[in-house]
Amino acid sequence: MNIRFFQIFLAIALSAECSAGDFRCGEPIPVEKYGQIGSGGLINNAVGTLDSDGKKLLLCYSSGCMMNKNIFHSYLEIGRAEDGAPLFKKSARFDSPECGFNNRTRIFKSRDGNTYAFFATPQGLLRAKVDSISGKFSFFGKLLKCGQFCAIVENPDGSYYIYTSAKTVLKEPEKKEVHPWNGQRYVPFDGSLIWRKGEYRSYLQVQKLDSIDSENLSEPKRATTSTSEVISYTCGDSYSDSSGTVHMFVGTREGVITYYNVKGGGMLSPVKLCKVGDVALRAPWVDNSPVVMLRGGNPDLYAGGEGGIYYYGFDRWMPDGTPVFKRDLRAREVNTRLFFGSLPVVEAVDWDGDGLTDIVIGNSQGQVGWAKNVGSPGNPKFLEPDLFLKNGEEFMEKGGYLNLQGPEEAQWGYVGPAAFDWDEDGILDLLTGDNSSHFGVYFNLAGKGGANFAERKMLYCNGLEIHGTWRQRPGIARMQNGKIAYVILDWDDQVRLYWRMDKLNLVDAGKLRLVDGSPITATGTQNGECGRIKFDLADVDGDGKTDILMGTIGCNSVPNLSAGIPRNLAGSMMAASVLWLRNVGSEDNPIFEYPRLMMLKTSLEGDSCGESVPTKFGWHSCSVSKADFGGDLQGLLVGMEDGNIYFYKFSQIDWRDFNSLERKKAKNKKNG
Repeated sequence: MNIRFFQIFLAIALSAECSAGDFRCGEPIPVEKYGQIGSGGLINNAVGTLDSDGKKLLLCYSSGCMMNKNIFHSYLEIGRAEDGAPLFKKSARFDSPECGFNNRTRIFKSRDGNTYAFFATPQGLLRAKVDSISGKFSFFGKLLKCGQFCAIVENPDGSYYIYTSAKTVLKEPEKKEVHPWNGQRYVPFDGSLIWRKGEYRSYLQVQKLDSIDSENLSEPKRATTSTSEVISYTCGDSYSDSSGTVHMFVGTREGVITYYNVKGGGMLSPVKLCKVGDVALRAPWVDNSPVVMLRGGNPDLYAGGEGGIYYYGFDRWMPDGTPVFKRDLRAREVNTRLFFGSLPVVEAVDWDGDGLTDIVIGNSQGQVGWAKNVGSPGNPKFLEPDLFLKNGEEFMEKGGYLNLQGPEEAQWGYVGPAAFDWDEDGILDLLTGDNSSHFGVYFNLAGKGGANFAERKMLYCNGLEIHGTWRQRPGIARMQNGKIAYVILDWDDQVRLYWRMDKLNLVDAGKLRLVDGSPITATGTQNGECGRIKFDLADVDGDGKTDILMGTIGCNSVPNLSAGIPRNLAGSMMAASVLWLRNVGSEDNPIFEYPRLMMLKTSLEGDSCGESVPTKFGWHSCSVSKADFGGDLQGLLVGMEDGNIYFYKFSQIDWRDFNSLERKKAKNKKNG
């Protein structure tokens, strides 16, 4: 590889001793020691590896709906974490080029000693040389028109094989109009609970590029032995061993990793699925896209997607040539932020009973874990989150085939955990909502501070499972009247109150309402925009009454579709937001004011005018929990879609009343 290119990143890594810093209000919460590589965006992909003189670099790319710029980071390997996972140090950050590319990007060292990048766009592939000093991209050549990019193989003669995916239709989509996921008449499944948009499989095609700067890309031809290899390919990587054999790994949206040998003309051997032990590897995250880092001639894999970066250490080759890897470990970095995957659903709670407030976290992968507070009152410090277990195995819930947006999103879990002593035995349990609209309880088997739970028990009302819209976190609290309240969005996408009857049953107390008697609607659409509210029941203003806090998606429209927030706010204010609904009724009969939007007082940042600015916690979702970390640290804990977790003191927050917006719309409607 180009030595100067490597040295520039290595110099930054060794000279710029950046620290994640102390706990600061309004900034991403740091983690002690080390944490998983991630928190750069909603999506974090490994896009390449570089090696020089035994020094290893991992290249990663982060993107997200609300990011101003997509970014690349390089990470220098500096050792191993306690569980054996590689430990890295961030060595450089550089903005991505403005070329409209997607996540299917690969950066690699060529045989000519230079480092190149291939960027996939909707129109085809763009090529760039990576500058040896600045790390910036210099594009060259014309756009290479091809299908959906998956992998690249460099040949000894300087030519390249470009692999793209193509689809085979096993079942045609219904001829009836199938509306998009956010359409008002979205009907994803038929009466037999079969997905209406068809059944597909994918295979790989190959095209030959004569040289790195050639404009001559051959016509695509099928490279795999069948036209029905996997459901959906993502991206992959390749390497040549000392014998000249070319090995290629390509990931899938569903989590499995395919393995091929590259033959003459770019043809591929019959597909094999990589294994962990004696079982096919199935990564727990979404859009699994591996890259190879060689160690002693054997391939270790790094892979990311929606969430953080994971590591699969090579184990052995099976007699039939199938590669076997060790179980996945989180790839770590030092001096980083608290991170437990994308779309974190956070709750501040003393999980282990030591008097310090910890953080319980769910994520889009379907995992739940907790970050232990090892600081002191007024000075919280958090360890890397530990994953909760379910009957001794990793806690994981997936939406599966029947989730609202269909089998293409089967890998998402969207678990929203609430920690509460539900069976009243003095030990915290977990109550959750998720991607499949299930609402249940996991009883703690491990005692106080333990992290092993029984299988989920569903909650019932009138003999039927509790049901409502998807991707929620239930709000649970013991009210001042001694009753335990349980709040979710119901079948109308409206806020509904239940009282706990016993550990498996609830009593329906009806819809909660505003002061004008109207119900409180989240969005009210019959599609993927519904649900998604992360509830927290807490006394926000200290008046002794239990209020409602909501973490929303950008298109939620609380309390009604015509004039609710944040959906009907102007411009960039339409984003994932935190709302407060103040209880002006009683604990027995709660009644709520119009929702107020969380904004931040700029005066605390040195602005003498004392104005407030809107918060923007991404688009897909945010979560909120009232938190007390001791000292003067009383406020709100907020989880943002990119995985970052923030704390805001109440003194920083301005609750903006947008009720005038509804009055204005009603007046316009009346006059119109």
